Amino acid sequence: MIGLFRFSLLREPLVVLVALCLTCGVLASSLSSPSSSDASLHNIHGLDNHVLKCLYKTNIKDMTWTSERMSVHTTRTVHPFLMALLNTEHDKWIGIKLKDHGIWDPQVGGPMQFILQSQPCTANPLASHKGESFVIDVGANIGYFSAFALSLGCSTAIFEPQIALANAIEATLCLNHHSYVKRGITSQLIRAPVSTEPRMRFPSTNTNHHGNPGGVGAADCREKNSKCVEYRTVQLDSFMYGAADNACADTVVRTVSGNRIRVLKIDSEGYESDVLMTMNRILAKKDVDNILFEMIPHVRGLNVSVTMLHTLVNAGYYLAECPFSFLEGVRKVDKPFIKRVVPIDIKQAEQLCAQMYDVTEKDRKNWKIKHYTDMWASLDEDIFQRYNEVTYPA
Repeated sequence: MIGLFRFSLLREPLVVLVALCLTCGVLASSLSSPSSSDASLHNIHGLDNHVLKCLYKTNIKDMTWTSERMSVHTTRTVHPFLMALLNTEHDKWIGIKLKDHGIWDPQVGGPMQFILQSQPCTANPLASHKGESFVIDVGANIGYFSAFALSLGCSTAIFEPQIALANAIEATLCLNHHSYVKRGITSQLIRAPVSTEPRMRFPSTNTNHHGNPGGVGAADCREKNSKCVEYRTVQLDSFMYGAADNACADTVVRTVSGNRIRVLKIDSEGYESDVLMTMNRILAKKDVDNILFEMIPHVRGLNVSVTMLHTLVNAGYYLAECPFSFLEGVRKVDKPFIKRVVPIDIKQAEQLCAQMYDVTEKDRKNWKIKHYTDMWASLDEDIFQRYNEVTYPA
């Protein structure tokens, strides 16, 4: 195992020891028999093990340099889990924060945890709707929020087209597979973008973002000399209800069970409006309870962002801004609610968009000047007040 990954023990050695023991327990069990086509797996000495094969495929099969090797770390969350992180030469942002602090973006993680703890996926808070719910993560990066939702007991569908990031997600899913099986939850990784366009191009490297692979998006393909890969896209209506709902969409059969979406998280680097345009039927049927999304008006233009907000309000959603929070302020992992959200009406949302859009390109390089923000849309008008009642000073 050490040959496949590097392990970090962070600040909770006991939790890590337990996690490693559980992982070792999985590694000791045999899930399938090797075939003649597995001869290339000589690096794992023919070990008959699903997890090791998965880690070999995602981490070292095509490795040229040791800088490409991933490492394994535990999270500092209410239910800790193992995460495969990219080498710091490739990820100087979220990976380093997770190594140092074990958490990421509490302004998103706090609301997600509050929702999934107060409204578990196995019980629907809306009396008019019955059945199991699940989570969808569009633009998953290395999969922190996907694995976080899984750790909170929600089956999760994960969309991430970038090869290196999707490999890290797959490795994380392998490392925690034993926990999902034991709890009866499932995950589904879809290596494709979500869009109304039948095809979309994504950069094959993250050179435009100085070691921040999560900052890479379709807009980067407009840059001169950018190297991009074309993907077939998926539409969420078709994913939710079946391909027959939209004959133009790519066929991706949903394997995650549930008839409602408890949380939809969207972080597609300015293309969040494209994602919403693929879910007209979901919005009309009110089959998603909460949407956590990033808003970056300068990528697609002010009108696109404002139209997206109107679409949500017209569909019956209430809006709140989730102001940026320093993760260093989180002291209680069972309640990482360190900054209140700000409920806003559509006029206030339009003003917020306009203020961020007016920030110049030069000033956008200064992270202290707000040119993007995180938002929370919910069918539950009172949920923002309930969340704010449990927040505590960082």
